Amino acid sequence: MRITVVGKSKNQRITESLLREATRYYLNLLKLSEKTLSELEIWIDFTQKLPPKSAGTSTPLLDNLSDQYPRQFEICLDPKTGYRPTLQTLAHELVHLEQCATGRRYHYVRENNLVRWDNDIVDENKSSYWDWPWEVEAHGKEVGMFIRFRKYLKDKNG
Repeated sequence: MRITVVGKSKNQRITESLLREATRYYLNLLKLSEKTLSELEIWIDFTQKLPPKSAGTSTPLLDNLSDQYPRQFEICLDPKTGYRPTLQTLAHELVHLEQCATGRRYHYVRENNLVRWDNDIVDENKSSYWDWPWEVEAHGKEVGMFIRFRKYLKDKNG
């Protein structure tokens, strides 16, 4: 796995090494295969403009638009958010990475609003963001992942 951090958080506690450690920890919780983990390239970017009211985004970077199991991802985070929101958003976006890298979630290229989710087709225009199953899963996991990471750090650092 290769992790590249572009830019930095305005919060001095959010260091490049912390982001790398959190990324590895969260992906371990998500139980990706060793093969998939070894193939991942992740860019964590604090320099991109985010959509309004968004703390982060994750995007597969595709050489082949029909690639159903991407291995390159860009995760954009808001440099102005605090310690917990940044690490919690990172967890949320890594859940999305896992969904895409395993093929559970696939955005159709020609039909921009259609998403294949666990072999069902979901039209994003016909339901709310809060009802999309991939968002329900990511929001459901992000807090627990952050709390476990915080405990891991506390145990490790004494």
